[in-house]
Parts: sequence; structure tokens; C-alpha cells
Amino acid sequence: MIRVLIAEDSPLIATMMRDLLGQEPEIGVVGWAKNGQEAIKLTNSLQPDVITMDLNMPVLGGLEAIKTITSIRRTPILVISQMIESQDSDLAFEAL
Repeated sequence: MIRVLIAEDSPLIATMMRDLLGQEPEIGVVGWAKNGQEAIKLTNSLQPDVITMDLNMPVLGGLEAIKTITSIRRTPILVISQMIESQDSDLAFEAL
């Protein structure tokens, strides 16, 4: 089973992602982080196979969380964001 951590501050979007991923029997959502700080903590404790990461989150943004997570462990991160500027996508690639 592919273990997924969802990092998304919007409960609506997080629920939609969980429901969509839950339709695939080989994928299991193991946690939901509401901000970048929680994403780092849950990555360390849950050790997911993949992380979906929103960029615009409170407390600690997605870019900062990506930098910290990738410095600690090599976990594939899929950036999913409602609003993204071309500059944000460049910064996300640099963080990875």
C-alpha cells in the first residue's frame, strides 16, 4: 500500500483529496497536516511514502516545509495548490 500524507489547510480540499485517493485500493491516506509545521511532524512520525503539499498554509508554508522535509528524509512530494504563480513553481522545484 502507498501511504500518503495530505498537507492542506482547507478541510474541504483535504476531504476531497482523501476521498479521491481512497477510491484506489493501493493507496491509503495516513494523515492530514493543516500547516507546514504539522507536515514536518507527521512526516517524521508516520513516515509516508508520498506527501501532497499545498504551498499556501498558515504557521509554516509549504515551501519551507518541503525544504525541511527533504533535508531530513527523501520522501516524494507532490505540490498541489489552488493558486500558484510561476515564481512559486520555480521555488518549489528548487526546494525539492
